[in-house]
Amino acid sequence: MQTVRDNLKLTIAGKEQHLKTLKEDLLCGDYVNRVVTTSTIEFLQINIDELKRILNDVEQCVSKNPEFPKNPEFLESDIEEKEVRTLIKMGR
Repeated sequence: MQTVRDNLKLTIAGKEQHLKTLKEDLLCGDYVNRVVTTSTIEFLQINIDELKRILNDVEQCVSKNPEFPKNPEFLESDIEEKEVRTLIKMGR
């Protein structure tokens, strides 16, 4: 779970950097490029906001069960049982 959290943070940071670059690029270029860049900026901002909400959920799960990846019960091969145990541990 911590790996998912860390990957989300890296993904968000990368997308925010790309958004910054796009906003700088918006100042130059022809009309068509500005329209395309504006649309891309809007979609990217929506994506970043969604990822931040997911990150918030993941961080809540990590804070409720910081031992999640270290718990040997989660290493069992039966995926359905693993999912059920995860949901129980998370209080759902």
